[in-house]
Amino acid sequence: MIYKRNELGFMIEPDFHDGYLTGIRTFDKTVELTMKHLVKGAFQILLLEVEELQADEFKLGNIVMNVRLTSGTRPSPEDLSILHPHPHPAVPKYVHDQHADFRERQISRIAQREVILFQMSASYGCDLSAICKKVEIQTLETH
Repeated sequence: MIYKRNELGFMIEPDFHDGYLTGIRTFDKTVELTMKHLVKGAFQILLLEVEELQADEFKLGNIVMNVRLTSGTRPSPEDLSILHPHPHPAVPKYVHDQHADFRERQISRIAQREVILFQMSASYGCDLSAICKKVEIQTLETH
């Protein structure tokens, strides 16, 4: 399925706003997200060649606020905060420096289209971020 994003990278087709994240499955370097929307149907989002993944607060009834894909533009450091939280202030300076260098390398890779930053924000439940090489979306049959 071909998907469309607006100028800020937010998904507009299919629009997952107020849909439900019903499942997360990982295998090898693939992450499979199962989505259900009461009006638009069911979808599977495949994140391929995943390098990093963080999902917080997965619950029954996760409600999606938006989905954003960033590649070809520089994300803000805050966009990577779920994947790369700041080190504790008490750790040595070199740890903070390494963290900042790594984050900057990831930002550059996203800006150069080497990888995609996938972000799913929730109005309830699971916030999910990943860095991957490819995103595929498929419509699922519902019975």
